[in-house]
Amino acid sequence: MAARRKGPVFRVTGLPASQPDDDLAMSLKATIDDNLAEDEQSKLTFHAEIVPSCYDNKEKVALVEFHGGVPAFLSELKDNPLRDWQVQTGDEDINFDLNFDQHFFGFTQLYTPKADSPVTADIIAITGLDGHAYGSWRGKGNLGRMWLRDFVSKDLPHCRTMIYGYNSKLSGYGIDTIMDYSRGLMEELKKVRNTEELRKQPLFFIAHSFGGIILAHCLVQAVQTHEDGDQTIASLYKATYGMLLFGIPHKGLVVDDMQQMLAGQDKHPRGKLLEQIRINSDLLAQQLADFKNLIRDRKVVSFYETGQTRQLEFDDESKCWKRTGGFVMAVDTNSTLLQLPDSKEDKIPLDADHSMIVKFDAKGDRGYTSARDKLLQFERDAPDVVAARFLPSPGPDSKKEDKECIQHLRVTDPRDDKKRIEYTKGGLLKGSYCWILENSDFQQWRDDQQSRLLWVKGDPGKGKTMLLCGIVDELKGLMAQTDLLSYFFCQATDSRINNATAVLRGLLFLLVEQQPFLLSYIRVKHDHAGKTLFEDVNSWAALSEIFTNILQDPSLNSTYLVIDALDECVEADLPKLLDFIVKKSSVSPRVKWIVSSRNWPRIEKDLDTATHKLRLRLELNERSISAAVSTFIKVKVDWLAKRNRYSRNTQDAVQRYLSLNANGTFLWVALVCQGLSNISGWEAQQKLKEFPPGLDALYWRMIDQIKGSELCKRILAVVSAVYRPITLDELASFVNMPDGVANEHQVLSEIISLCGSFLTLQECTISFVHQSAKDFLVEKAYNDIYPPGIECIHYDIFSRSLQVMSKKLRRDIYGLGDPGFPINQVPDMDQVKKPDVDQVKQPTLDPLSPARYACVYWIDHLLNCDLTKNANNDLRDGGSINKFLCQSFLYWLEALSLCRSISDGVVLIAKLESLLQKRVDACRLLELVQDARRFIMYHKVALENSPLQAYASALLFSPARSLIRSYFKHKEPKIIIIQPAIGEQWSACLQTLEGHSNSVRSVAFSHDSTRLASASSDSTIWDANSGACLQTLAGHSDSVCSVAFSHDSTRLASGSGNRIVKIWDASSGACLQTLKGHSGPVRSVAFSHNSTWLASASSDSTVKIWDTNSGACLQTLEGHSNSVRSVAFSHDSTRLASASSDSTVKIWDANSGACLQTLAGHSNWVSSVAISHDSTRLASASGDKTAKIWDASSGACLQTLDVGKVLSNISFDTTGLYLHTDIGAISISATLLLSSTTTTIIESRKPKYQGLALSSDEAWIAHNSKKLVWLPSEYRPSCFAVLGKKIGIGVGSGKVWICETL
Repeated sequence: MAARRKGPVFRVTGLPASQPDDDLAMSLKATIDDNLAEDEQSKLTFHAEIVPSCYDNKEKVALVEFHGGVPAFLSELKDNPLRDWQVQTGDEDINFDLNFDQHFFGFTQLYTPKADSPVTADIIAITGLDGHAYGSWRGKGNLGRMWLRDFVSKDLPHCRTMIYGYNSKLSGYGIDTIMDYSRGLMEELKKVRNTEELRKQPLFFIAHSFGGIILAHCLVQAVQTHEDGDQTIASLYKATYGMLLFGIPHKGLVVDDMQQMLAGQDKHPRGKLLEQIRINSDLLAQQLADFKNLIRDRKVVSFYETGQTRQLEFDDESKCWKRTGGFVMAVDTNSTLLQLPDSKEDKIPLDADHSMIVKFDAKGDRGYTSARDKLLQFERDAPDVVAARFLPSPGPDSKKEDKECIQHLRVTDPRDDKKRIEYTKGGLLKGSYCWILENSDFQQWRDDQQSRLLWVKGDPGKGKTMLLCGIVDELKGLMAQTDLLSYFFCQATDSRINNATAVLRGLLFLLVEQQPFLLSYIRVKHDHAGKTLFEDVNSWAALSEIFTNILQDPSLNSTYLVIDALDECVEADLPKLLDFIVKKSSVSPRVKWIVSSRNWPRIEKDLDTATHKLRLRLELNERSISAAVSTFIKVKVDWLAKRNRYSRNTQDAVQRYLSLNANGTFLWVALVCQGLSNISGWEAQQKLKEFPPGLDALYWRMIDQIKGSELCKRILAVVSAVYRPITLDELASFVNMPDGVANEHQVLSEIISLCGSFLTLQECTISFVHQSAKDFLVEKAYNDIYPPGIECIHYDIFSRSLQVMSKKLRRDIYGLGDPGFPINQVPDMDQVKKPDVDQVKQPTLDPLSPARYACVYWIDHLLNCDLTKNANNDLRDGGSINKFLCQSFLYWLEALSLCRSISDGVVLIAKLESLLQKRVDACRLLELVQDARRFIMYHKVALENSPLQAYASALLFSPARSLIRSYFKHKEPKIIIIQPAIGEQWSACLQTLEGHSNSVRSVAFSHDSTRLASASSDSTIWDANSGACLQTLAGHSDSVCSVAFSHDSTRLASGSGNRIVKIWDASSGACLQTLKGHSGPVRSVAFSHNSTWLASASSDSTVKIWDTNSGACLQTLEGHSNSVRSVAFSHDSTRLASASSDSTVKIWDANSGACLQTLAGHSNWVSSVAISHDSTRLASASGDKTAKIWDASSGACLQTLDVGKVLSNISFDTTGLYLHTDIGAISISATLLLSSTTTTIIESRKPKYQGLALSSDEAWIAHNSKKLVWLPSEYRPSCFAVLGKKIGIGVGSGKVWICETL
């Protein structure tokens, strides 16, 4: 079969994506066949491939290659390659217009990514000057392989690979410059990366020659673009992971022959472009410096040519220019390489000329294999790196956010659990576990890369947990310093650590503690979901995904994961935990697992499906276990002999008895030794026979010992019924203790010790000595422990919970004082052993201690009692639950917040509501509970952040007819007024000032404080006292970006996205002037203090000054290189300040338009500017989260304030002592008032804020820097204005509301 020769390739657009690819291919074939001339039918063949459109999901594209020539119906495209040609399909069922082109302008996707997993990255290839988007990458061989399409599609099938085409023909008459081409690329990028998901997709650029110059200019512009300007362009730099640069003329290229070609055509349009890219171009030198700075942390691969390129010369025969001239180095090595260190730039020589450097005919071509390997490396490493870049920028809050994420992740510290277990079991003895190190199964797991899962199984009391504690210690000594070790101990009696989600949280907690960069995987989701990531119904799915991503991280070192007591995971969660372990144990050879459990068939059935497992059954290692138990016995008997002064004969007798009856069970030995611990030596031998062999027999003996003690049986009943280990204080709330005992921990400890060795006590927390002890009581000693039935125990715990909560809970139980006191500064009393330096409020004695368990579990116990016998009266209208909610609901919410259990409260109320819906005698109680559920759900975030917001934000932002609000109205803060009033009833979205249908973009108070203006799709004026709508000013054809009142409050100016400024009569709403002249959206407007001039700032990089009476444009101020975001007049109206996205502030003479000063110092866009009343100083606020004070005459920076957020509105007070900002008034250093010649006085100080304001995160109303009221999400500002004691807030939904302090 003859080898096929390459043919011309055409792009066909306009194919409907609604049709299957096969149908589209058939329809396209029929269309082409219909348009072929009769003699072409036999001569021409073609191949078509259907690919996605980069631009429109409703369309698809075809790439059609013809063999045997170009068909006559497309011949005009051959003669004029820049044209398009339309053809109507001839299919009756599928009828649409097709567009054929050969220029490939814009973006073209080259293949359809495989659908078996998400797209991993975008690859974008940009051709060079006089190149072709498709042809420049196509080999010269007979098959004409286009490597980006034919090879990359096989090697990187999950990437979206695109080529970018633009008109760069030297023979053309375009006047495009580097900036024009860069703008064109950015405009097209906006269209193909137009969603948040696409914007965050890793991006790999491949550029050839001049294409790299365009790319460099584009990335430099992207770095200078803020998200407010354009999200796609602003995200480009973050998304860019790496680039392959082929022969890029960073320092210019040889253009002599090109200039000669154009020499005969006077002032040819391409001449300017050639000047820009010639060798030693000043423009390129400046761009190169910027480009090198911004790509130092990107992956850069520079391919440079070692072959010379023929120059252009005129061919007399064909009358055209051809590359048949002499050989030159078109782009020498000095120009191609960025000259970065080898660690920053891979430098690869290719034996090819400037054109052939990007043409690869075969997959084995050295140039292609190098490019492929780099792209594969990019694809592997980019996702995590790029995802981390889209996390909030590192800054003052970065460590705080990391810390908060870890705090929310933490359900326990497994290191503390290990210490507790070892302490409870009498300490870890190396002799009791060291046998495992010589075990062949363990050694194979440790040494064989294919053995990734070791399951240790055995009966209760065989020492599995202590064995794993020992293995953890040994692994620490065996591991390399860079290896990771994480472990978790399940405990059935503790609801915090007996579920699958807790296991993953515990393992992740230790992993991020050792390798902090892994936190980025969690932060990606935590930044969106917050604490609910770990607590809601989707937490298992989310954490499973996070854990999987971490295990698959290519930079993850060898990792060991240990999970003890799978059988103690709750029954509902065990299957998914086992499935997760089985599947993930084969994910990576660098990750090894050890798990332990009892000999349960269902666990064995699931773990048997693992492919790389080993099984270690303790009963089959009897000799090793017996030797370990013997070591344990010797240590315990030595301790008893020393404690109780045994004779040698007694010591030998005790050791002999234990050895004969232990049957390889550590727990039996431990319990017997505990029973002998207070027996004198002379009694020990006699008492020995009272300890029967076997755990069950021993447990029955312990039951017999306490049969006469109702107190002990009651304690055992309560401890076995609760959902987590309880403290001595909590136990005293549920059990009638002897008089005077409840608060005496020493006496309570003695009582616990009388409970037959079933219980153990550590730091005032009571737990079972072993899970088998609880199992025995519940399953075998039920009638002895629960004579009336366990349902009665549950009811008693429920009833006593209501009593202790009603008695102990009160407002501000910890004495926090401030309504906004943050929960992260209140110690979690469960962790009080490890105080945080930031935790400044810590009561000496925890007043919540007796009620902590009751607050979280009272409803669970209600649900488990016999409702027909016990709780019938409690559930009626007017019953104990009704009374508790009416009198103590807010106190309960505060307590839940202090216990970090608001999420549990949401679940509890939902359970109670579900229970009441089945009753007919609790209609009013059901209505109250439904209102309480809405209350806690709506205010959950506020309560989780600040306990005392239960009495502030939660009451203020609840509807007037909320039952909870009505019962606690007397608790509302007296100093805050919300206008307009909150609605009457709960609704999906509470309504305030429903005047706008689109996002509110600007708000401004009138200078007399009586009115508030807001900007959205229209401008609206509100009464600042009542909240009533006074005027709606419609007239702009686009969204209004900025509004400002004149200083006499009679007029209002508005600037719009339609490039127009309007001046309105503030009383009548009449439009007085329409000012046209800007070529971009108007971002800011400001009146002069005498109200005769109006300044407008625009995205077109200019400022205009208008006559407010005539509407004439008096001045156009040019000088900024990027969008102007803010303008402000001096008080005497002689000067004007402007703030720009180019990171500078300029001061202008308002009369002449001359630029007097350019203030440079901010590292990001400048958002707002203001001039002091005496015109001596100027203030600016920036995207770098600082504010600067400048000397208006000299331009010196006097002060830098580290404000921690981007301020959108700043102004001086009349004295010049304060700078009014969005987040309060900042006191300016008094030193600044002494001399205008002073240079920098204070750098980056943290300011103190005075008066009414919003917090820096815009989530709080604050006063004098203290947080007062948390704002629900639908009341958060998209813009706001502060004036005195009022804040006007515009919301993204279109609402406007006003807060006022008395």
